Amino acid sequence: MIKPSITEADLQAYVDNRLSDAERGEVEVYLATHPDEAQKLERYSHINEDIHGLFDPVLKEDIPGRLLETFHTATESEVRSNRPFFAGLWARLRDGAGGLLRAGGSGGILVPATPLGSWRPASFALTLTWLSLGVVLGWQMQHALPHNGMPPMVKHAAVAYVTYASEVSHPVEIQASDEDHLEAWLSKRLGINLKAPKLESVGFTLMGGRLLAGTQGPAAQFMYEDKIGRRLTLYVKTQEMKYDQSAAFEFSQVNEVNAFYWIENGTGYVLSGNLERSDLLKAAEASYQQLNAPDGILRDSNTKKSASTRVPTRLI
Repeated sequence: MIKPSITEADLQAYVDNRLSDAERGEVEVYLATHPDEAQKLERYSHINEDIHGLFDPVLKEDIPGRLLETFHTATESEVRSNRPFFAGLWARLRDGAGGLLRAGGSGGILVPATPLGSWRPASFALTLTWLSLGVVLGWQMQHALPHNGMPPMVKHAAVAYVTYASEVSHPVEIQASDEDHLEAWLSKRLGINLKAPKLESVGFTLMGGRLLAGTQGPAAQFMYEDKIGRRLTLYVKTQEMKYDQSAAFEFSQVNEVNAFYWIENGTGYVLSGNLERSDLLKAAEASYQQLNAPDGILRDSNTKKSASTRVPTRLI
């Protein structure tokens, strides 16, 4: 028997192969009479393929040497410097566990050893001891492991670029012909005054934009295209104070997607595209000049000299 209606959740589960054979059959019967939904699912499948193509190679990469060195090549001085901390930590946890055991014996802190068995205070003390140890060690390791410094928004922008830059029918949600509405809508959702940069000087014209879901709130995406069909996107996201680098201008590469990114006053910007670094830099400089530095051009910190010689003193 076919369900009265097929929901969006059913369609999503169909694309992800999470339905039983019977349920898949029901969805396929539904798609046969709803060609628009069938086309939508085809687009969904392309998104899955793009994401797998972007990130599957990362799963096959070897463990970075810097991580292995963290655990296997610590100097003797580092080992000695850590011994007092861990010795003191263990002593405090041991004393705390002993106090809990004594309190349990005299004050009646009891935890069941089994659902229907006897009550033992040691279970509670032991559990708390290991929990405390895990919390403290986890906190220490976040400082011990090296960080590559690249904010998560760079990968999010790359995924969004791969997902939408290849779209033929619906690359943007709102067309450039309705630019005022697009800018007002994205400004309201992000809580900032946001204007799409004009990149005609470097050969790219605004196609439009869309609202995206970021890890902590909404993000905006503007899309541009040149005369030969090359596309690039500008990703904008607020709430990036944790990664604020005082407007440092950085180049990054996520598989085949090149990107320049910068963060200023808690707002992050990522310009992404399958362009040569020099071409992308010109567009990034033009974007930065309009968005952040009307009186100057930001320099690429990874090159000795950028396409422009005008560099704000505070960014050198």
